[in-house]
Amino acid sequence: MSGTARNGTDYRLLTGTVTMPAGVKSVAVRVVPLGDSLKEGRETVKVRLSAGGRYEVGRNREAVVTIRDNK
Repeated sequence: MSGTARNGTDYRLLTGTVTMPAGVKSVAVRVVPLGDSLKEGRETVKVRLSAGGRYEVGRNREAVVTIRDNK
């Protein structure tokens, strides 16, 4: 994970690991923004899948979410 938003500060803490059961082709990663009193503008959260073990990652290995400021 990367991006300009801070894990556990700008959005609910994510562990950085997702387990995909055998036969499943996708999983949802929920990014839940956390409100604060800071004016920060838009921030991003980028998630990238890594190949390993006995599986392969297809073309769509990355997703980006933009968190808009509530101020």
